[in-house]
Parts: sequence; structure tokens; C-alpha cells
Amino acid sequence: MTNIFSFTRSKKKYSDQELYQGLLVNKAEIIEYLYREFPPLARALLLRQGGKEEEIEDAIQEGMIALWKNTRQGKYQLNEKAKMSTYFVEICKRRWAEKNRKKKKQSSMSIDEIPLLSPNPNALELWLKKEEMEKFETVYQQLNERCRQMLRRFYYEKENMKQIALAFTITEATARNQKYRCIQSLKKAYQSKNH
Repeated sequence: MTNIFSFTRSKKKYSDQELYQGLLVNKAEIIEYLYREFPPLARALLLRQGGKEEEIEDAIQEGMIALWKNTRQGKYQLNEKAKMSTYFVEICKRRWAEKNRKKKKQSSMSIDEIPLLSPNPNALELWLKKEEMEKFETVYQQLNERCRQMLRRFYYEKENMKQIALAFTITEATARNQKYRCIQSLKKAYQSKNH
């Protein structure tokens, strides 16, 4: 029996189709490849977003399990517009963000807990900003997957429209148009939540 953690250094590259088929049948060399090639992509993104090494490792491990399960259960299907690695990174990012949100919620104060004579005169202002960000995050999560990916790539990963267009296999003009529509949807949803 092959141990999936003892990786051989093969230079072979696999297509998403090969990876997908390999996951469906638990092919050891495919699983080794995924464990070798995909985690650095998620790690780089989560480190940029302020993740700590232990949290990132947990998110990556959960991401691998989710990718395997979702493929085997038919929840993940090949998509020519989004690579399997992008799907994996998105799973890891969500797992990490979800745990972070829970952790912050457990340690956050309610408005009643902020002392009136706080040593920090901006305590109320900070609390209000945090509330605003949580509302924004809720609205953002309601966008469709494509919009979330596009906005994340543009605003957080600082990709230009040419890179985004390549990632989604569309023209730059289409990418620009879709990004604009995603922003409008986000603004509309956010404004309706605040009224």
C-alpha cells in the first residue's frame, strides 16, 4: 500500500481531466500530485490574507478532503472556465475564513460590553466598522461563485483584467463587463441590507 505522504518527485503534469478521473478511482499518483502541487497555491493566498501557519495547514487538509469528497460525490464537476486548483484554493480560503469568523465572533464584544469611559476613545467607532465589515462579508458570500472569484482576484489578489480574462477564458472586455455587473450586484445587495 502506498503512503500518500511519501511523495516521489515526478515532473509529470496532469490535466484537470486526468486529476478528476484519478480522484474518482483514488489513484495514488494523482493524490500524491495534488498534495504536492495544490497546497502551495492556497498557502500563498492565505499567508497574504494574514493566516497563521497552523490555521493554513488545517484549511489545506480540510480542502483536500473536501475536494476528494466533492469529486467522488458528484458535487464538483469539471468546468473549463475554472481550474481544479482554483476550486481547491477557494475551498481552503472559505474554510480558513469560516474558522476565522467564528474565532472573531467568540472574542468580539457586543455594543453593551463597550465601557462608556473606555481608555480607547475610538472603541465605539472600531466596533461599528467591524459590524459594517461583517455585513459586507455576508452580502459578498451571497454573490454567485463566479462574481466572488472575479472580485477576489481583482481586489485582493491584485490581478489585472488581462490575467482575470485568461483565468476565466474570456476576453478582457467581457471580464471588465462582468466585473462591473458583479460590483453593481454587490452594491445593490449591500444597500438593501442597510435599509
